[in-house]
Amino acid sequence: RPPDTARIQAALDRCAAGAHGAVLLRAGSGNAFLSGPLTIRSDTTLAIDSGVTLFASRQPADYQVPGRNACGQAAARSGGCRALIILQGRSLGVMGVRDGAGHQGTIDGRGDLPMLGGSDSWWQFARGAKAAGQTQNAPDLIRAQDVADLQLYHVNLVNAPYFHVFVHGGNGVTVWGVRVRAPANSPNTDGLDLDSERKMLRVARRL
Repeated sequence: RPPDTARIQAALDRCAAGAHGAVLLRAGSGNAFLSGPLTIRSDTTLAIDSGVTLFASRQPADYQVPGRNACGQAAARSGGCRALIILQGRSLGVMGVRDGAGHQGTIDGRGDLPMLGGSDSWWQFARGAKAAGQTQNAPDLIRAQDVADLQLYHVNLVNAPYFHVFVHGGNGVTVWGVRVRAPANSPNTDGLDLDSERKMLRVARRL
C-alpha cells in the first residue's frame, strides 16, 4: 500500500494551526502505518495507540536533505538525511498510549532490514562505512533541536537506522516510559552503543 506520510503530516499541520492538538494513530481495522519524515511543530503531539506501530520507510531518497551528501551513502561527514520524526518549536511531543497490560505504541526504524534498491540494511551500510573510514548518512528515528517543553513518553523506539533519539539544545525536555530496543550488536553513530543513547536520555530529563 502507499505510504501514510502525507495524511499523517496533514493531520499534524492541522493541529499546529490550532491552539493545541494531538494526532492519534489508533488501532482498529489496521495496526500499522508506513511513513517517511514527519515534522511536529509547536503545540502538537503525535500519539501512537497501544498495539500500533509506525514503520519507517526503507527508501533512502525519502530522507534526502537537498544539497547534502546522498542519504544512504558513505561520506566524510554525516548530515545528508532527515530524521523520521523532526521536532521543531515548543509544547510538543511524541507519546504512546499504554494499556493495562503495559503494551504501548511503537516506532520501528527498520534499521535491520535492506534499504530499498539494494541488499544492505542500514546497519550493514553503517558497518561498511566505518570500515572504510567514512561516516554513514542515515536517518535518526527522532531528532529535536532547540525545542522547548518537549515530552517523550510511553513509546517503544525500535531498530533505529542511526540514533533512536537525538536531542540538541532545548529547554524543558522530559522523557519517561520510553523503551529503546535493538540488538546489542547493532551499530549506532560512530561506534556508539545503546548505553550512550540511554545517557543522552538521562541528560534530556535534566534539560
